[in-house]
Amino acid sequence: SVTGDKLTAIYLENRKSLEFENRGGARASVDNVNIQQLNDVSRIAENTFVANTSWMVNGSVNHFGHTHYRRNQYHALITFKIDNESWKIIDIELIEEKRIL
Repeated sequence: SVTGDKLTAIYLENRKSLEFENRGGARASVDNVNIQQLNDVSRIAENTFVANTSWMVNGSVNHFGHTHYRRNQYHALITFKIDNESWKIIDIELIEEKRIL
């Protein structure tokens, strides 16, 4: 789950995606997410940590009546904060995004 500015940004991205889909645009589905590496978890403030992580996402994109299967690899610094006894993502700094398939 997310909080703060990241929550607002994700909400607005989803709204924009739904508007695009409603106009006949692409529809993406995620089949699975596989965390590959979790390195260098560091405390940067009280109850706030940053993790250097890599993950792979498998899914599909459907548009114009046909489907493309995709596998993308991501590398990012993800910042977490403890908020009301729950871990929340407060920032994602994408370092690299690579299409594998």
